[in-house]
Amino acid sequence: KNTEIAHFEWSTNCSDSNGEISRMSATDGMKTFTEEGKNNICIRAVTTAGVKGPWSNPVKVYIDRTGPVVVFTHTWADKENDWHNKALTLTYKATDSGSDLDHFEYTYDDVKAKKAEEITTHNEATGSLTVQENTEPSRPKLFVYVRAVDNVENVSAVSSIVLRQDKTAPTVTLSPNGGSYAKPPSENATIKTTITAADAGGSGLKT
Repeated sequence: KNTEIAHFEWSTNCSDSNGEISRMSATDGMKTFTEEGKNNICIRAVTTAGVKGPWSNPVKVYIDRTGPVVVFTHTWADKENDWHNKALTLTYKATDSGSDLDHFEYTYDDVKAKKAEEITTHNEATGSLTVQENTEPSRPKLFVYVRAVDNVENVSAVSSIVLRQDKTAPTVTLSPNGGSYAKPPSENATIKTTITAADAGGSGLKT
């Protein structure tokens, strides 16, 4: 009695069946794979009489739908009151469990609520970024945003950090006492004056 293909079977080890694949036509079937990772898939046909054909050669099915993870790795202090008087170099790394890292994307601005879709200004692959731009009284902080992209264009969550740079020295003003000049009755005299210091760079006065 003549037989025909009843269905197909698929396997991840080319030995044991992982399940059936419905027949789409007399000779064709289709299976959608969604499991992430490196999969090697073999297919075989089964006739209406239950006869199973040989497994096919394995087909590589590599799926990566997860973005990388970015962490900052610099060692300089970056807490709320940590200010610096020179250009800062941020270092960071990304890990990706699938297709591996392709590049980083970054931007920096004084706007805290930067949106992820706006981070398209620069690409680089070194994991290091030196911010030369100074802060200033009207913009005392810079918000740096970094994300990573893997080889199939999955994008990581945005990692951000605040840079506080103050390269402006404080100013000191010495005010006279406002009185008239007169020769003191002795070699020693007490003169009252006012010293005023100000810091326009943002970090404030320490002493």
